[in-house]
Formats: sequence, structure tokens, C-alpha cells
Amino acid sequence: MTEVSKTKRRKKAFPCPNCGTAITRAMIAGFIASQGAGRKKELTPCEFCKEPYGTVEMRRHIPRCDKNPNARKKPVKVKRKIAR
Repeated sequence: MTEVSKTKRRKKAFPCPNCGTAITRAMIAGFIASQGAGRKKELTPCEFCKEPYGTVEMRRHIPRCDKNPNARKKPVKVKRKIAR
């Protein structure tokens, strides 16, 4: 490798503000990918209690919402008699 390519490679690294070690762009990209920095959550209000939830949380919340008139509050246990 020539000296020019070494200096170009060093410009891609940033010094850590705490310890001064080199932080490469690949390290930053790996950290961002591992943190799940994908789509932002779109919060929509519940149609019954008006609290904002994401799509997955909304699916879990609606059957348990206190203001939902169609929600089952407690599961009903059915005792079945076994005929012998």
C-alpha cells in the first residue's frame, strides 16, 4: 500500500470523544443496525380510550382495553362434566 491510501483510510475513522480510539464508519453502521434503527413507529390513537399505540401494541391492547364494550374482561372457565 502506498502512503496516500493509508491517509485516505485514516480519514474514514473518527476519534472517540472519551478515550480517543478510532471509531470507523463500519463500527457506526453496525451499531445502528443492531439497534433496530429501521422505520419510525407511527402511533395511532385507540378508538376507545384515545391512547397512542403502535400497530403491534394496538393489536394487543384492543382486546384488553377497559373502554372497549366488546372486550372480555375475564376469561370464562367452563367446567365440563364427563359422562361415564
